Parts: sequence; C-alpha cells; structure tokens
Amino acid sequence: MPRQQLPKPSMQLLSQRSLRSCTRQTDKGRITAEAVLLSTDCEIVARIAAAADTFIIEQAVWELLRQGAEYAPSGGAVPALLGAEAYFGVAPALSRAFPDPAQDFVREMFAECVKAVLQSETYLYTQRGFASGQEYQDNWDVSHPDSCRYYSHLDIVESRWFDHIGPQPRTGNLFHRHKNVAVWHCGKVGLQATGSFLDSFHEVGVMVDCSATGTIERFDATFMRAPDRICFGTAELVQAMVGKNVRELTRRDINRCAGGGEGCAHLLDISRDTLAELAKSLNAIDGLCR
Repeated sequence: MPRQQLPKPSMQLLSQRSLRSCTRQTDKGRITAEAVLLSTDCEIVARIAAAADTFIIEQAVWELLRQGAEYAPSGGAVPALLGAEAYFGVAPALSRAFPDPAQDFVREMFAECVKAVLQSETYLYTQRGFASGQEYQDNWDVSHPDSCRYYSHLDIVESRWFDHIGPQPRTGNLFHRHKNVAVWHCGKVGLQATGSFLDSFHEVGVMVDCSATGTIERFDATFMRAPDRICFGTAELVQAMVGKNVRELTRRDINRCAGGGEGCAHLLDISRDTLAELAKSLNAIDGLCR
C-alpha cells in the first residue's frame, strides 16, 4: 500500500528565545548575578559579582557559546565595568564598556544582570543600610514616584510590597526571572508570537498576531501575579499597538504604549522582546521569498 502522507501542520515554529537571570548571595558578603540567553540564533552567558552592601561590580565576564549553527566560543572579562554600581544609572557605564553597536547584545545581557541585582535588593535591605523593611519600602515610595501605575497611585493601592512577597527572607538564591518568546508562521494568515515573563514577584504573558505584511491584528496581555490589582489594568495598554506595523514600531513607540507613569516596566519588557523577535522572523521570511 502507498505510504500515506501526513498533512502539513497549520502552524510552523520559526524561532524561540529564552532568557534566564538570577541572583545568588555568597557567604563572603558578595552577590553574583547571571543572565543566560538561549535562542534559535545564539547562546550567550553574562555574569557579574558585586559587593552585597554597595552593589559595586568586582567581576564581569561573558561567553558567546554559539552563534547560529556555529559553535565558536568567544568573550572574556570586561574590566571597564569594574567599579560601576549595579543599580539605576548604570547605562552610561554599560555604553562605555560596549561602544560598538555590534556588541549591543552583550551590553543587554549585562543590563539583565543588573536588573536581577536590583530585584534582589528587597532581600538585602539591611546590608544596604536600611533599618527595616518598612524603611526600605518608604525609600522606594519617595525615590520612584510616577515610575509605573503602582507608584503613581500609592494612595489607592491595597497591597504594599512586603504584603505581596511575604515576610520570609531569602539568604542564598535571592531572585529568578525567565522570559520566553516563540514565533509561529500561520501560513497565509500571518504570524503569531507569544511571550511569557515570570520572576520571583511578577508574572505576565502576551500574544501578538500580525499579518504577512507585519500589521498587528491582535495584541493581548494577561497578568497572573503583580504587587497589586491596580497593576493588572496595564494589560489593556498594549491594545494601542493594534493596527501598527511591527517593523515600523520604534522603542519609543512601545514605551509610549506600555511604559511610563501609567504603565508597567515588566509588561514593557516582554512586549519589546516579543515584538523584536516577531520583526526578525518577518524579515527572515522576506529574505527567503526574494
């Protein structure tokens, strides 16, 4: 009997991207933060070590383990980052360490390490000079006004930060974050991308459908965990990108839709990653069709 052919799948996976970051405290008053990116295009690791009380970077190294199908390790130490504070305001130091646009992807990996350090501070507030969790929380209230919807409406939020994360301290593994993006080709219908953002304190997912020409036809977001119910309302902001072309959206456009005083930095983060991967897949398809 002739062999029966299986029907072609209605959706075909085009690309995947998974970024994991974490912070761990050692027993010598130091913390280490690591970011690992594993994607269809590459495999790269960045790592920093810093003092737990000052967040001053004492060591910074990176490794590029794979680029495309080529396994040709490269990387090394980054002495230009030593002495910089792994905290808000580190961007100029990162730019000086990686001035070549071709190394933007390395700079972004170290930025992910710094984000992990920032998020772990909630378990290091005594080392950082705060007498109590309340004092630490009060400092954030004063120093981050209008930075997101939560901090723009402290007068009506129902759950404060330590209500959200609970009283249990962490002393070893301080923080974990996973960001995952997958892009599927749906035939003549277009492309679909999903993005998931999970960390020790937050959880949000996005789904984007676009036409074969790149026009966004659907952009949904759903929160699973956040400090307060008021944060969940930011999910509707991404609807503003429906009708726009993925390849024409600038970083500023995305920031305007999902960031700012009424937005959410984490929704913005996964939206950027998802749209960037979607645009890259569209360009790859165009290249194959030429």
